[in-house]
Amino acid sequence: MHFVAKNVLDAAYRHVKCFKNNLPSAEWARSFLAQHSSELTMRTCQYIKKVRAGITPEEVNKYFDYLSQSLKNEDGSDIPPEHIFNYDETNCMDDPRVKRCVFKHRVKYPERIRDSTKASISLMF
Repeated sequence: MHFVAKNVLDAAYRHVKCFKNNLPSAEWARSFLAQHSSELTMRTCQYIKKVRAGITPEEVNKYFDYLSQSLKNEDGSDIPPEHIFNYDETNCMDDPRVKRCVFKHRVKYPERIRDSTKASISLMF
């Protein structure tokens, strides 16, 4: 967290005299998070690949186009709602080096974009 503050200060060409080399202490970072606890929180994040994070609005629209096609019978009639089932998928990750990151308060799915991910198991209910 304190390295992020240093990068922000350096990018803005600001120098804070009480920070050595413009780098706040870890205690300063903890205090900052405590002061802004209603807006920021420390959470364990899940890794996702760059390919998955880079989805476009066109791809989302294409998904819903395919979904509307798949909810029809061969004769073009709608599939009855009682024949549609919902599954909930839970992902359990195998990563002993899980990082805690700062997120905006109430982020439902804290994710960190990485080039590679560890093994994971998907459970469907």
